[in-house]
Amino acid sequence: MRIVGLADPLALSQALAAWDAFARLGAPEGELALAQATLYLALVPLLAPQYDLAPVSRVLSGLQAADRKLAWLGKYHGQFHFLGRLQQRIEPIDARRPLVDWLDGNPHGVLLVNYKSLQPDIPDDLPVQPYRGGSLVLWPASRLRQDQRRLDALSGNA
Repeated sequence: MRIVGLADPLALSQALAAWDAFARLGAPEGELALAQATLYLALVPLLAPQYDLAPVSRVLSGLQAADRKLAWLGKYHGQFHFLGRLQQRIEPIDARRPLVDWLDGNPHGVLLVNYKSLQPDIPDDLPVQPYRGGSLVLWPASRLRQDQRRLDALSGNA
């Protein structure tokens, strides 16, 4: 079981503010504050994993420490650098030719792919992170380069 306060440090302050509002305002106005806090506390555990970048940032940090190059399919906004304390650049790739060139030049590298909606068939042994309503998958470059069908399917995600 996950403790809501650990998922969101604001959970306790939300609950206490709602309780205080109810104590000061009474019913029915205070009930709105309680309803809002209840909704907030119910949704935090469901939504928090999609926006918690710390686990994947730590994985990326470990990959860089092992001297593996990283690339992002599409426009990269630097969202993993602070949390992962990354020391090297994540290469943004936005077209098929640069993607193939990067995969060929970095056979031990890892390509981060943000599947923005439903993801295609992803092998069970690949790391998958819930990410902003979709999924973030870490593809080993050599494995992706050997699977032409999956490589062709990536062009719509850049």
